[in-house]
Amino acid sequence: MPEIIAPPKLYLDTNHLVNIAKARRGSKLPSEEFRPAYEQINSWVRGGALGVVFSPAAVLDWIDGKATEESAKQLAAVIDSAQLQYEIEPDVYVYLNEILSECRRSDPSISIPQIPVLHQRLIGETAERAQGVIGREVPGYFRGDTGSDYPSDLPADVTFHKVTDFVDSALEFKARKRDVYNERVQGYQAALRKDMEWARARRRVALTELGKRNWMKQSLKADLVLSALNPELDVDCALEGVDIGRCPGVDLFLKTLLHRIRDGRPPKDNEVDDWMFLHVVPYVDVVLTDREFRDFILRADATLAGKLPGNPSEAVRVLRSMLGAR
Repeated sequence: MPEIIAPPKLYLDTNHLVNIAKARRGSKLPSEEFRPAYEQINSWVRGGALGVVFSPAAVLDWIDGKATEESAKQLAAVIDSAQLQYEIEPDVYVYLNEILSECRRSDPSISIPQIPVLHQRLIGETAERAQGVIGREVPGYFRGDTGSDYPSDLPADVTFHKVTDFVDSALEFKARKRDVYNERVQGYQAALRKDMEWARARRRVALTELGKRNWMKQSLKADLVLSALNPELDVDCALEGVDIGRCPGVDLFLKTLLHRIRDGRPPKDNEVDDWMFLHVVPYVDVVLTDREFRDFILRADATLAGKLPGNPSEAVRVLRSMLGAR
């Protein structure tokens, strides 16, 4: 029997979703030369030739600034129209899953929770999600600095809804908890400034193995997960054995973070929304993002050039080559 190969997975950042939505309406594009490319991508998306990857965090960018409910739902409609959709877990769970899987690879006796990071979106159907699994299997994982816990009854199984429903939830969240909404930007800027100061003070150009292990503990709480499922395990020893090169999302994040620190420019308000989809890159075939962030990623890891085309026309050429090989 012939081999069955899945359609290429595509991730579109906000600007490219905006342009596809405009092309659908016949509105003027910033660069009219790319209209045929956007129309071709739109046709592939609607026809199921491509699988579109959705990151729920992206919706926060769609409703930012002068965006309206109407404009945000136009972007959501592009993804909702795709015959084949995927949804990726938040970055922390993608990175955590990679670290835990690498621990398990090094020592097959280690128990780890099963947290798939990329789900096919079938509206109305459910899938076991990372947050609920971690909440169920790792008591105290969601305990905050105040000692309080997130709800202990977080559902492991979550139903997939239309992306337009995410827009409604995000707008409600923005109106009800504006300070928390703004914290995604303020927290990113504060953390990056702190990292820059740390690097300058120590004249560091790379993370030490101790620094990586501490990041796994402090940012991912990988030690809590390993301890909860393996009470007798020497957690530090297990984390020391992690080969970051085998953890594609983590590897890209740390490389890009160090490059960003060395770059030294003050963080921009809109930069956080780029970072919120960085973990998607290793899990898709093609990513269309803005030129500045693309160049930034490629300076950190030039091997990713093949999946980060420089413009929509180039993306069509890459995708046509992939589709032609099927």
